[in-house]
Amino acid sequence: MEFSRYKLRIHDGHIRVVCAARSGVVPPGVDLFGAEAAPAFAAASPLIDWLRAMEPGVPIRAILVDRDGGRVQISIDERIEVPGAASEKLRPRMFRADGPLAEELLALATPIDEALARAVPVVVARRV
Repeated sequence: MEFSRYKLRIHDGHIRVVCAARSGVVPPGVDLFGAEAAPAFAAASPLIDWLRAMEPGVPIRAILVDRDGGRVQISIDERIEVPGAASEKLRPRMFRADGPLAEELLALATPIDEALARAVPVVVARRV
């Protein structure tokens, strides 16, 4: 099974998966929680380890793997003030990787894809 993108909401223990159109999953969005999500969270350790090697102790809130867009975006659970933002609220800090760096991170995310490829069909089968 192939995915357009998925977001691991580490803070919430929730994974939102958008299946690739060619997978035939309609609607393409699939949500995983608890035991169904646990293997994919465990498979994210190479990606998380990479980030923590760059910035030890960083509190990761969520990881977006965008296979269609060729990028990885990580939200850090540290609030920062965004200069020029429409509101005065503090926002989570973001790390976005495109290009060659994204290719490296997308490769590290391959075990996540494999775990999701096992979990998503089980959830989709319950829809019927």
